[in-house]
Amino acid sequence: MATSVQPKDKTVKANGINLHYLDWGTEGKPKVLLLHGLRGHSHSWDDISAEFHQDYHIFALDQRGRGESDWAPDGDYSSESFVSDLEAFCLAVGLDKFILVGHSMGGMVAQEFMVHYPERTSAVVLSGTSPSFGRSDGEFQEYFLRQRLAPLDRGLSPSDLSKE
Repeated sequence: MATSVQPKDKTVKANGINLHYLDWGTEGKPKVLLLHGLRGHSHSWDDISAEFHQDYHIFALDQRGRGESDWAPDGDYSSESFVSDLEAFCLAVGLDKFILVGHSMGGMVAQEFMVHYPERTSAVVLSGTSPSFGRSDGEFQEYFLRQRLAPLDRGLSPSDLSKE
């Protein structure tokens, strides 16, 4: 689907590298941050962003080493570095509470981010992903599920959570 709506190309410095992103800005609307998969880039989200930009302020990030963002100078592409970049990006652009959407590798980054910064996301959408960066011990998966299910264990309903 071709679209006549065009985002603003922007770049911020985060963790010593330039991170490129597309700002489909509609100020005052709920903020959504989109994370692409391993072989993707910010433009992977163009059709979705064009469809939803009037109702949401959408940020589509090129993660380190992808799209127009810098490669990691030290070659670090660990899950920790992606999560650290994401937090630095959020601080740089003023994302305090937002909806986080991750596809494939972006979904793995989103899950790790949620474990470390659960207060930052109002909702999370995962697509075509798994609950780890190739970790087979199950420890991360168990911790992740405990964190996400804790509100339900305290008696909150999904409806209660949607109001937070």
